[in-house]
Amino acid sequence: MAFLLDAAERAERIRREGANIRFLTGSEIGIMTIGLMPGDTRTERAAVLADPARVREILPRVQRETNALLARAAAPAV
Repeated sequence: MAFLLDAAERAERIRREGANIRFLTGSEIGIMTIGLMPGDTRTERAAVLADPARVREILPRVQRETNALLARAAAPAV
């Protein structure tokens, strides 16, 4: 959760400075969080995304777990 908050604050700061920026929360979580996608390092997790067969295999589980994480992250804001 701390990573998400930090990344979102950084993205907002860049946006306020005039950049046209989009913060893709799900992408950040998938690559940066150990345990959602296979791989111990960011490089290993990114390699999974480069393999369409592996993406199709893991996508339903990763989506469920990412949605659950985002729901927990958003709960305090509601």
